[in-house]
Amino acid sequence: MLFTDQYHCRLASNQDKEEIIHCLNLFQVHQHLDWEPLTEQIASRSVFLAYRNEKLSGILSLSGQTPENQWVKLFAVRNETQKHILWQKLTDFACSNGKRRPFFTIAFWEWYRKLLRQTPEVIEINHIITLE
Repeated sequence: MLFTDQYHCRLASNQDKEEIIHCLNLFQVHQHLDWEPLTEQIASRSVFLAYRNEKLSGILSLSGQTPENQWVKLFAVRNETQKHILWQKLTDFACSNGKRRPFFTIAFWEWYRKLLRQTPEVIEINHIITLE
């Protein structure tokens, strides 16, 4: 029996909108508070998808005013156990499609903070303190 554990990454297109919206209701999602809708990010070639066994497994959106100022607008994963590999695959794929590191992000969720802290190339620069 052959098991494929391969991921296939590609740019999102307008035809993917329904699948993305559906999956965002099922996935663990980090989403940057922003005024730019995800649909505009798709049109600007800033949304990257990862598939495993032909099933959407991860979504990454990077956007910014300049190539040197790219923000993680969205990172979503179907399965928490895949978050590290999907982060690596999607960020590498984004770089191979014109995005440039460093990527900036604000981590709201503990699962996302943990992922970032366990990623060797991530550097924490500023701490943001909020009053709840």
